[in-house]
Amino acid sequence: MAPLSPRPLLLAALVPALVTASALPARADAPGQTAAATRPERPPAPAVAAKKPGTATAAAIIGTLVGPALIMTGAALSGRDSGDDALESGLYWAGAMGLMLGPSAGHWYAGRTVTAGMGLRAAGATLAVAGAVGSFDKCFFVEEPCDDSGYLAMALLGAGAFVAGVAYDVATADDAAREWNRDHGFSVQVAPTAVRTGAGGVTPGVALAGTF
Repeated sequence: MAPLSPRPLLLAALVPALVTASALPARADAPGQTAAATRPERPPAPAVAAKKPGTATAAAIIGTLVGPALIMTGAALSGRDSGDDALESGLYWAGAMGLMLGPSAGHWYAGRTVTAGMGLRAAGATLAVAGAVGSFDKCFFVEEPCDDSGYLAMALLGAGAFVAGVAYDVATADDAAREWNRDHGFSVQVAPTAVRTGAGGVTPGVALAGTF
């Protein structure tokens, strides 16, 4: 019997090794790369949070008070003859803007930029200024009796509209926050319920159900 050639034996030994090597990845992963790829990702944090009606109302009240506070500060400096006319004028203008915009702070917190109260205040301020200017122009420099009742009525109507705009934005700030919550999937319902006590009795209670 002729001796076996070493070449077939060498090929028989190399074939399994080549098959195994071809099944391996072309390159080794960097240290920690495989673990990072298989680690489960954390769920993303909520992008928004529910708005609090109480916070909206507080923001509206504070915003309403900022304007008068600035105006009174400017008046106090003017009364003391501070000599800083630019500061006094700036406080007056800032106070006027605070009166116009501040009551809407609660609605801004709830995601609303323009409000009905803001429109009422703008219309009211326009009427009040027009009435005051008209009365001044017609009767201030006139010595004989002058009838400016129409202009005074215009100014009073404008002042009333302005006050109504302030009250509206303050009163509806909490509703704006609740509406924002409903639009963004945050809702809470309150319903009466009965709670069993340890003695076997029943006492009335309140149940809260919501989606967040």
